[in-house]
Amino acid sequence: MKKDIINSFGNVARIYEETSYLFKDFSAIISGKNFKNITGNSIGTTSVSKALDASGYWLTRYAALFFKPIDQEANDPLLSVTVGFYNDELEAVEPYLALGVVKGMDHVRKSWQYWWLYSPFINEGNNFEYFSETSGDEQKTNAPSMNEEIIRFKCTFDDSSYTWPKEGWFFAVPLLDVRDAKDVERLSRKIIELWTAKVVG
Repeated sequence: MKKDIINSFGNVARIYEETSYLFKDFSAIISGKNFKNITGNSIGTTSVSKALDASGYWLTRYAALFFKPIDQEANDPLLSVTVGFYNDELEAVEPYLALGVVKGMDHVRKSWQYWWLYSPFINEGNNFEYFSETSGDEQKTNAPSMNEEIIRFKCTFDDSSYTWPKEGWFFAVPLLDVRDAKDVERLSRKIIELWTAKVVG
């Protein structure tokens, strides 16, 4: 039992360490393509706690980086690279990498939030609808999977719920399937192409 606990914490620490290396690789590539990292040398995450009665929040559920074009003043829309480890019920899931373009609500007080891609991927609170564009026509679909299919999401809240993402497009892969620099380069290229198609148009 003691050895299992030691191994478990060792594995979590290694996944976090490898994720930091992965983020640095994505940041270097995307920042070299006329984007800037607005999270700097840190991850975006939320609901991390030191409270004794909130032990489920002692660990990071997800970690995110956000980017915007160098010449874009507003922090909306944004490009995001997000890694998830737990769902909103605090259950461990297969670690995933979600990459996408997110837009905020049309509200004067809106500001970007770290959970802008995490919430749509896990369909937090069942507050999102999904649409597939695979067939050429947009079709309503189920929650996203990790097969790199590009999915459009739309929040079911109105613009008064200004901390939620309004809409966006993303795709996801299992985190452990990203094995080397070629994978990072390919996925970076795909997310920048998604930005060009959906934002630049």
